[in-house]
Amino acid sequence: MFYRYDDLQPDALQSDRYDRAVAIATGLPDAEIRSVERHMVALYLPNLGEAIEGDVSRTGLTVYLGGFDWVTFAAPPHVLARFPEYQPLPQQSSTVDEEMPGEEEIPPPDDRSPEE
Repeated sequence: MFYRYDDLQPDALQSDRYDRAVAIATGLPDAEIRSVERHMVALYLPNLGEAIEGDVSRTGLTVYLGGFDWVTFAAPPHVLARFPEYQPLPQQSSTVDEEMPGEEEIPPPDDRSPEE
């Protein structure tokens, strides 16, 4: 099964897999990037003293825990920075309803034919 860590309940996984998911989530902010190949990344987690492999996508970092269990964690910013294609696009914001430069109001269509 695929789980999002933010929605993961303790009884959703075997206890050893749930404990591992918690340990991974705890260690991700301090993870050291060991290798990147396409969208797969190997991260060393100091709190576990071992490296894990995960798949980075727009939804986060997905890690295989065993059996049929996969958990997607929020990717740490330093990991996500290595994948610009997954970075959120900058959003233009304005607090005032202003007309944009070069933008003009288009008059409604005229019901008359061009010959009139």
